Amino acid sequence: MIKHTFAAVESAMALPRWRSLLFVPAHVKRFVKTANERGA
Repeated sequence: MIKHTFAAVESAMALPRWRSLLFVPAHVKRFVKTANERGA
C-alpha cells in the first residue's frame, strides 16, 4: 500500500513538469509553423 501511494505521489509531482514541456513549443513560432508537417 505504501509503495503504491508513493508511486502515485511521484507521478503527480512529475505531471506539472510534463505539462510545462508540452506548452513550450506553442510559444516558439518555428514549432507552430511546421506543426502540420509533423501531423500535429
